[in-house]
Amino acid sequence: MDRKRSASYALDEKPTESITDTSPATAQTHMPNASGDGATPEDVVRETQASDLSRRSSDHLPQSQQQQSGAAAAPDAAQVSSQQSDQRQQQEHDLGDVEQRRAMELLRSVDDDADNGGTVIVCSAPDADGEKGNSGAVFASPTDASPDDQQQLAYPALSSEGNAAGTTEHVEKVDNLSADDSYIAQLTMRAQENEREDVLKELASYPELEFLRREYEKLHQALKASQKNELELKAKCMDLSTALQANALQVHAALKEASGEEETIKRLKRDLSASLIEVANGKAREAAETKAANQLRLQIEELYKRIDEEEQRSLQQNARLNELLQERDKLQSSLQELYTTQEQLQDRRAAADEEAKKRERLERQLKQNK
Repeated sequence: MDRKRSASYALDEKPTESITDTSPATAQTHMPNASGDGATPEDVVRETQASDLSRRSSDHLPQSQQQQSGAAAAPDAAQVSSQQSDQRQQQEHDLGDVEQRRAMELLRSVDDDADNGGTVIVCSAPDADGEKGNSGAVFASPTDASPDDQQQLAYPALSSEGNAAGTTEHVEKVDNLSADDSYIAQLTMRAQENEREDVLKELASYPELEFLRREYEKLHQALKASQKNELELKAKCMDLSTALQANALQVHAALKEASGEEETIKRLKRDLSASLIEVANGKAREAAETKAANQLRLQIEELYKRIDEEEQRSLQQNARLNELLQERDKLQSSLQELYTTQEQLQDRRAAADEEAKKRERLERQLKQNK
């Protein structure tokens, strides 16, 4: 709300300037008060009436001049019509600026009423005929009076009629809010609804302020939405605060349990260190065993190569042996043949010896016989 008020004052930092036919007294109504308070709805209505009179006089003045000078200066009709169109455009532009400034003044007055030191200030706009009896402020402090007295102070006109709920809309309740915050929010929103109804009734009597009425409706809806969002955010903040407290208690309990388990943590750390050392030793042993296995694998490969070479040599030796065996068989067969020939020769020799012996006997016998 303070940001919205600061934004409205930022728009009105410079003194507001009225149109050319507005009196100085009317121009002073646009200026903020010396105490920093915004203009009241009564000043806004007076300013509206003065601007309407000035606009009507400025509209009728060129027409009378045109009627007087129409017969005498007919060739200047185009120039007069162009001047009239320029004047109307300028008046419409000035009127739009004035209406926008009045909307900002109304918004500032509503903000001042809603945020005046924690109290609720209800500003009622004057009637259409310009009465001033209803203008003023009613202060309702939530700490000085009971809820019924506060509602009667905040709504004097509604309590006199006995129909406070009929003229204001139902205020939506937001959960998880304290009783004081909820009651103050309801009072503020009801006061703003009451003031909105009064201002809309007042603006309805001026058709030329239709733009201001629409802008006021938009600003009021935005204000309601911002207030509702503010209440919801307060409720969410309370929920978050409760959750944070609960979480803080849980964290404190967890820290207490953790402090009680320091010995267990130290023992686990020692066990973890021993396990890490064992793992490192195991890795070293594994590396050594892997190296030895690689060396053995190389040796096995070399042995396989040697075995292959020996097998090749054995195959060669077997082939040589087979050749030698074949040669032996041949030699044995030759030897057998030689043995057979030798036996035959021996038999023949024996036979020859016997014949020689017989011959010698015969020769001896022949010699003896001679």
